[in-house]
Amino acid sequence: MNMDHDYARQKLQVLIRDLSLYTDDEFWREMSRIAGGATGTDHAEELQAKLAAIGRLSPTDYDDREQLLGALFRILRGQVDEEEELDS
Repeated sequence: MNMDHDYARQKLQVLIRDLSLYTDDEFWREMSRIAGGATGTDHAEELQAKLAAIGRLSPTDYDDREQLLGALFRILRGQVDEEEELDS
């Protein structure tokens, strides 16, 4: 995994400059976003949204295991909006 050090450095400088303006939650979110942007990985809010979407899956809504797994993979790949129905 490659990290964009310049991106992280610039964002962290702004974060440190304005540190006294952040609440605990805002600081946590911004640090997560900086890490996600610098590494190209999901930040914590994206992961929470995916977990919530997975938690809403109901096996009885699908005809077979492959349809359910397809819905799960679409969530993990970020191909499903939070409001979108997962029906196949």
